[in-house]
Amino acid sequence: MEKKQAATEMLHADASLTSRARRGVFNAAAGGRANLLGENELVDAVASGTVKLGDIEPAALPAEMREMAPEEQKALVADYAQKREQLTRQIQALSADRDEFITAKVDEAGGMKDSLDNQLYQAVKEQAGKVGLEYADGPSY
Repeated sequence: MEKKQAATEMLHADASLTSRARRGVFNAAAGGRANLLGENELVDAVASGTVKLGDIEPAALPAEMREMAPEEQKALVADYAQKREQLTRQIQALSADRDEFITAKVDEAGGMKDSLDNQLYQAVKEQAGKVGLEYADGPSY
């Protein structure tokens, strides 16, 4: 997990705000959770019921938790899970606001029919149609 976090920090160091915002939205979505958390992430595993905190060997716990009493461990994990859920909801709400703002700006600009995003979307839609896939919405900006 430490290697994953270091790689993510390097990625974000040079990324634009737009890129980081889109990545945050993806990671907050159901499909991005595995990307963000990886497999067997402690807080997620305990919160989802996949793992019981009491079944984990103390040596496998993070150093800060090894000396805690079991109730303290449970409280810490529950606190992290609650904070994570609050942040996820906040990201989703901010994302919805951002999408509304961008949609309004695109509409003000006349729909951006000649944009690269729209041209790529139309090309993919056309190719997907040949194999029976259909797209109902236009590109997301």
